Amino acid sequence: MSVVVARRDLVPGMALSTDDVDLALVPAAGAPPDAVTSFDPVVGRAVASVVRAGETIRDRDVVSAALLSGLGPGLVASVVRISDDAATALVHPGDVIDILAASAADATGDASAVVIASRVRVLAVPTSSSTAGPFDPGDASGSASGGGVVVLATTSEQALALAGAAVGARLSLVLRGG
Repeated sequence: MSVVVARRDLVPGMALSTDDVDLALVPAAGAPPDAVTSFDPVVGRAVASVVRAGETIRDRDVVSAALLSGLGPGLVASVVRISDDAATALVHPGDVIDILAASAADATGDASAVVIASRVRVLAVPTSSSTAGPFDPGDASGSASGGGVVVLATTSEQALALAGAAVGARLSLVLRGG
């Protein structure tokens, strides 16, 4: 059976090209059930999690709908710009986080923050070198509009709340334990 393998170590956020992958023959019994068997599903997509050189690439290793498989019904992939790109450097695919929205000080000088999405799983953390793929958020380095980007598994309701909050608030993240 032919499977796609990484030619070199692959890091989250990088867009895959044909130079990054190869086909390898493996016994069918030795291949993961979700192994990718052709270049089409992966070339041009962003890497979602670390894949070491020589490892078989699986559906869930690239940013696509397959990232949501196994996480439960009713989830969508939400692309969220966090106001501090240094914070996005602290999270990795699989981490569970909260997203907070902080609004500017009002007439009394008080600022406020609320939890917009609680206990959401990080699917991918695209980097500025990620310029291709269906979830391309643009320049994720934050150089143009500030902040970094995370792709999260959320409910549709959380996705709507995140989109609404992004219009008038600064979004930040909180890492959760366990």
